[in-house]
Formats: sequence, structure tokens, C-alpha cells
Amino acid sequence: MPRVLLVDSHDSFALNLAALLMRPEGTDALTAVQVDVIQADCLATASTAVFDGLLFTYDVIVIGPGPGSPLLQADTAGIERLWTEMHRRRKINHASNANDNMLKPPAVFGVCLGFQWLLMKYGVPIVRLPKPRHGIKSVLDITDAGYRSLYQGIPQDATVEVVRYHSLYADYDSATASDDIVPLAWSADVNEEGNKVLMAIKHRTLPHWAVQYHPESICSGFGPELIDNLFAHTAGYISNRRSVLSDHHLDEAILYPDFATFLQIHKTSPTFPPQFDFATANRLLATDFSTASSPRELFQHSIDLPAHVNTTDFVVQLCEKLFAHFGVFNLLDSAAMPGRWSYIGCTDGLPSRVIYYHPDKFVREHSADTLKPTIWHVGSIADVWDLLRYRMHVPFTHVRQHAAGPGGQDVHMTMADFKSAIKSSTDLPSFYGGFIGFVSYESGVMDGLQLDVSSESPAETPDIAMTFHRNTVAIDHELKRVFIHTFGRGGDNQDSLPDAAWAKTVAQLVLKLAAKSSSTTTTADPTPASGLWKAKKIDRVIKPEKSAYVRKIEQCQAHLAAGSSYELCLTAQTVIKEQISGPQSSSTSNTNTSTEFITDWSLFKQLRELNPAPHAAFIRTHESTLVGASPERFISWSDLRSECELRPIKGTVKKTDTMTMARAQEILQTEKEQAENLMIVDLIRHDVARFCDVVTVPQLMAVEEYHAVYHLVSVISGRHMKQASSSGSGNSAVVTGVDVLRGALPPGSMTGAPKRRSVELLQQLEDHRRRGVYSGVCGYWDVLGHGDWSVVIRSAFSVGGSETDVPREWRIGAGGAITALSDPIDEWNEMQTKLDSALRGFLKK
Repeated sequence: MPRVLLVDSHDSFALNLAALLMRPEGTDALTAVQVDVIQADCLATASTAVFDGLLFTYDVIVIGPGPGSPLLQADTAGIERLWTEMHRRRKINHASNANDNMLKPPAVFGVCLGFQWLLMKYGVPIVRLPKPRHGIKSVLDITDAGYRSLYQGIPQDATVEVVRYHSLYADYDSATASDDIVPLAWSADVNEEGNKVLMAIKHRTLPHWAVQYHPESICSGFGPELIDNLFAHTAGYISNRRSVLSDHHLDEAILYPDFATFLQIHKTSPTFPPQFDFATANRLLATDFSTASSPRELFQHSIDLPAHVNTTDFVVQLCEKLFAHFGVFNLLDSAAMPGRWSYIGCTDGLPSRVIYYHPDKFVREHSADTLKPTIWHVGSIADVWDLLRYRMHVPFTHVRQHAAGPGGQDVHMTMADFKSAIKSSTDLPSFYGGFIGFVSYESGVMDGLQLDVSSESPAETPDIAMTFHRNTVAIDHELKRVFIHTFGRGGDNQDSLPDAAWAKTVAQLVLKLAAKSSSTTTTADPTPASGLWKAKKIDRVIKPEKSAYVRKIEQCQAHLAAGSSYELCLTAQTVIKEQISGPQSSSTSNTNTSTEFITDWSLFKQLRELNPAPHAAFIRTHESTLVGASPERFISWSDLRSECELRPIKGTVKKTDTMTMARAQEILQTEKEQAENLMIVDLIRHDVARFCDVVTVPQLMAVEEYHAVYHLVSVISGRHMKQASSSGSGNSAVVTGVDVLRGALPPGSMTGAPKRRSVELLQQLEDHRRRGVYSGVCGYWDVLGHGDWSVVIRSAFSVGGSETDVPREWRIGAGGAITALSDPIDEWNEMQTKLDSALRGFLKK
């Protein structure tokens, strides 16, 4: 089994390259290639013993891509150390005798940054391209030597198209370059100076190979063939190394324990959360956080609506009836295609909510059973997720189903059988209760990227806000069917459920609304019977300044030209100062809260009318309200099927009287638009590869039609979620969808690529101001193992209000992906268009 070490410089594509190395034939099945991935900066401070083990263990070292420049010591200190050690240590002293045993260094394969590093070491100047090539495709001009080596077996009349992500290039001149460098391929196109760019090389005598482009990109051709040839042409060299090891019976585990420890700590692997040990969690308060100390039974009531019912209006009407009967609710709404399901999380009285602000060392849980919140002490954001995971532990045993109408019968079945039915059906809901809420952008930066956000502005809204719903309603817009769910300890009949009365009342409301509704029914005013609604009044709107935003775009492009990033998703926030008409000082806190809820709902309805979206949201806590109209799904998952799906959007064309689908496709197939989408697709493939054994792209850059725009949308699918030993224990830890959610945050479509370096640059460019809920995600986490979360864009969220000591205002974030091809004025105009789509809800009279 060839053993490969991939040295990653915090790139966002490294695991795609690892997958290509393990699957050179391009199938789902793993080949006999072991690939370990470690970060380059870990090598900068590694001990001598670690390098002895490293050079002993691996047959091939891949110096992978990454942001930065080979000319900057800060970007390549780890690679420099590795290179020095490779050329210094050619002898291994066997522990049992005094003889020196010659062992050649591993073979080397460089990609992008690794390519430039190798060429620089061989004396080739590394200079800036006149115009960076990020996500840009080029055709290779392969040399005769190339067809005899890395491109062997590829038909010479075949078009080999590859994807480039680089701002620097090797300025190779055959007249002055060392004879040791053999060019294998050039770009068929020329740069702005009229020169072809060197794309692939080999060393004449040493087993050193390198390519400037990214063979692992979804749009690079003949990647598997390239890797096949790499292993074929290094097979003899690897065999020689193995012979030395075999002759002397050398075992790295015995000789180099320091390296084994180093690898265990630093090797990139899925982030498996520690198994939460409730019996010994002494750092948490000794309060039972569990939602289920005994087995639970799920109740499902389904009602088919008449064919004439307009389900889009029906959702709003039902929400208002539920509010009048039971109080506050949360709504995740498919108000437009391609969405299908709308979910309502209902509460009766004070909701059960979990609220966390970073850097607080505590979490507040507001329980439905007590007015006083429970305080949980936490050491990190990972502890917060542990608590949420514990809250989701509901040991269901049975399901009781009831279908209304003629012939409707109660069906009692085991939970195992019910999950099997869910797994095989596309016509059943995927939310049966659990959490609805949002996760801030900064939460993803802390958790998914392990970056510090303490230098950012103070948190004005929760970083994690989750409301646990035991009572839920699901509306299927396609089949016009309503599902009512609740769960409790169960018993011999439906009435033994704690909220059986709630379910019966909701069923009656649904049937009454269905009887009254028609396809022309208009949406009613929000809870007119309450008498509490008061029109909102806007004091002022503070928008970003054009000159400052354009200047930041130019700064973004300077970073892109330097090679620090391929794409930067720059954003800005608009602040809306709100006043509520009517005297507030004489009102009680509860009255103020009710008034805010109703006026917020009115705002949501206006935004929904103006900008219906497949991932609309109305999520209310005492600390903040999110009014969302997002078109972009971030991630959905099914633990039952062990799969997840992400649908990034990059590329938008506004609908007009003259804008047809054909014209939109023509615009969105331009080099700039395709490059933006491609970069995020490659980034997300890398994110998902941490958690799933199989990652595919069933839809690549397809134009989809939405209510007011056309979007360029890709679909990335992950299957077979991984299993591994949980850190610190011998137990088997199984990846779930919420692990993928955490590890893939913040959304790549809102950061750019590579994600880590791009986020660090954006923190500076955006003046260390928190994005908060904007650029984060909102959605649901289902007790039966499902989830669906959207990117918070085209949305507004509130800060302050009656439950705080801060005057109430709203924030709307907007921005766009800045690339080397971006025009600053066009980007400013695009940001304004996105801003206006949410701002119109406030300005409509």
C-alpha cells in the first residue's frame, strides 16, 4: 500500500486532492493508497524525531495548494522545514546495530503552491500574473515528454481542460533554466503579456513532479489518469525504498513513537464530538437537561386539504390562528418554488429555548416549566452543542398515526418501522419536533474554522438561539396535505399524550380553515382579535457608503492579486432604526413583547409578499427576531439515509420583461459567473469530504428559476457518513448531519476560498464588526435525525427591544463575491440590489 503524506497549507480543496489520490481510477471504491493530511504550519515547529519518522513512513509527499506565496517565509515555513529535512536525512540508523542503512527520501508531487515552491527551489523566478486565474479553465498544451510521463495514455487529440487557482506563476525560460527541469505541459492560452504559462514539470533524475493547476477540481479533466501515471512512474522508486525497509525489518511504530503521537494529534480527520458523559459532566450544573427520562410516543395526524386551497395563503392563516389560541410560534416557510414543505413550531406558554452569546461561559435555557432560566456553565462552544445534542436525545418507542376523513384509521407502529417508512418515502415530512433556530456567522468561524473572534465587536444577538418544539405542524405544498405532530410518554390511547388536546384543537382549526379557504383567499391581518397590532414607524435608515465599499472591493482585489485568496465575499450592513407608535411606558413587558411579535409578523408578511422565497423564516426569541427570505439552502440531511446535500448559489440575474431563461443561461455561463460558482463547489466538496466517504456533484452550475431572479445553483451530495474512534475513548463515534453542519460553517458561499484565510482577511476588511445572524444559518434539527438549514441572506434581524435595555433596531446584510474579474461599480450595484430585496419590506406603506 503506497503511503502518501499530503501537506496542506489551510487550503479549502485539500481533501478533494486526498480523495483523488485514494481513488485515481475515479470510482467510489477506495484504492490501496493510504493518504494522511497534515497542516504545513504544524511542521514548522516539529521535533527532529518527528521528521525522522515522517521521512521513514511515507513513500510520496504531496505539497498541496494553499493561499499565499512561496516567496513569503510566513506562508511556507513548514514546507521549508520539510524540504531541508528531506535533503539532510538520507540515512536511518537501525536501532539494533551501528550500520548506516541508506534510505532515499520520499518522492514529491507539488500542486499549485507546491508547484511554485519546487520551481523556486530549482531557480525559476516566481512572479505575479498580470491578471490572476481563479476558478478559470484552460486547455493544456502537452509536450512530448508529458505524453511519456504524467499524461501517458491520454490521446494526443484529446482536449485536456483544467482549472487554475493562482495569482503567481513560474516565469520559466528554457534558455536560462536548469536542464534538470523538464516541461510537461503549458497553458494553450496566453496571459496578458502574450506568454504561455508553465503548467506541469518533472525533474530529470529525481522523482519530483508538479502541476500548477488543480487536478482535483470538479471541472479538471483527466485527474484520475494523472494520478495513475504518478504512481506508475514512481513505482520503481517506492519499491526500492520498501526493499530497504523490508531487508532490515524496520518498524516506524517502534523506531519513531514521537511521530506516531504527532500524527495522531495533527492528522486532519473528521471532527467527531466527544461522547457526552452525563454522569461525569461535573463542570455542568447538576440539573437534568434531558427531554426524556422515559420512553416517548410520537403522534401524527394527517389531513388532506381540498384541491382549491392555496397553501401559500393557508400557511399564514394557520399561523395567525395558532397564535390566537396558543401564543408565539416559529415558521420555516417554503413560500416559493423549489421549496415544498413549510414547518410551524408551536408552543403553549413560555417556550423552551437555549440561548448562547460568545464569549460567555454560560448558556441560558428558558424552560416551559419555569420562569427562571437554568444556567449551564460551558468551557467552549463545543459544550453548547453537547447540551443541544443531549436535549435531542428522545427515546421513542412507538408511533400513533391518525388520518382524518372517510375511512381514516388509527395505526399503531414501532418507531423502527416508522423510520423505515420515512427512509423510503419522499412524501413524508422531515421535521417531527426538535430545534428551530439560528446559528451566527461567528459561531461557524469559532467552531468550523477554530478561529478566534474575540477581536470582533461585541455580540448584539445570540450566537446560538434554539427553541425546542414538541408540537409541530407540517404543510406539504405539493400534495396539499397537513401533518400535526406531538410527542409524550404515551399510553393506551391518544388522550394519554400530554398535548393530545393541542393536537385535536389544531386539527379542528385546519379543517375549519380548509372549509373556508379558496384559491383566491387573501391573507388576513395578523390576529385582528388581539387588538394589539400597531403599525411600525421607521425613524431612519443608515446605509453603507459607496466610496468606502468600493475602496474595500479594491482592497479585496489587491489580496487576490497577491495570492492570499481566490475569492472574497465582502459584505456590509444597513441599520434601520425603528419606533413603535403608541405609548410604551405604560404598557407591561408582556404587552410590549406581544406588540413586537405582531409587528414583526406584519413585516414578515410584507417581505413574503414582495419576495417569496423557498427558505423563508420567521424565528422569534426575546433577544432577537429573524425575518428571512433566503433563496439558498445551506445543508439538508438524513441520518436515517446517512446522507446530506448542499446547494450553493453563486450567480444571479434579475427577472425583467425581456429576461428569458435562455438569456439568463447565456449571462450565467460567462467566465466570471462560472468561476464564482466553481470555487464554492470545490470548497464545499472539501468540507463534506471530512465527514462522508462519498462526495458527488449531481448538479453543476445549472440555472434555476425563482420568483424574481434566475440563480446559478450547484448541488453537492455526501453519502456514507463516516465512523471512527472518538477522541479520548475507544467508543465508536458516528458522524451525524449536525456534525457536518458544524464542520461546514460558516457557509463557503459567504466567505470565499480558501475559507480560513478569506475569513481572516474579511474580518479586517469589515472593520472587525460582527455579521451576527447574517451570513449564518437558520433551520431545524429534527428528533428523528433530519435537518434543513438555509443561509441567512435577503433577511433582516432585530437587535434590542422590550426584553432588553437596548433600543430596538434592525440589521440587513448584503454583499457579493469579489474576484479578480469583478468590476467595483458593478459589485456595488449588485450589493444594492440584494439589500433592496429585504429593505422593501420596511419601506412599503
